[in-house]
Amino acid sequence: MFGVEHHFPRPTNDRGELEVAEGISATVFRAVLDYYRSGVVRCPPSVAVPELREACDYLLIPFDANTVKCHNLRGLLHELSNEGARRQFEIFLEDLLLPAMVSSAQVSGVHPLRRLYHSLLPTMVYLWLA
Repeated sequence: MFGVEHHFPRPTNDRGELEVAEGISATVFRAVLDYYRSGVVRCPPSVAVPELREACDYLLIPFDANTVKCHNLRGLLHELSNEGARRQFEIFLEDLLLPAMVSSAQVSGVHPLRRLYHSLLPTMVYLWLA
């Protein structure tokens, strides 16, 4: 009963590396572990920046210029600009779009979406040209 040894299968990827979390390679996980030692994630040259970004998001590690160092500066700046664009859109949505939708819904007569479109058209053109 106690003398029998059980061998549990270990999930590995196609390179024979252990899978720690689904979708996070051993190389990325090793880089993420460095964050807990030094406070900085150093992206290995063999790892795509979006892959590292997904792992940081999954493991709740901040992904910004202070915590991530990368040889692929273009890829890092691209990921950081995507985050900035997401934040800017959230601000646009909450500060401009939502109040306009609410006021359009409260006024009767013209269809609310048509009124919303005409009220936001100048702002959309400005943002598109900026």
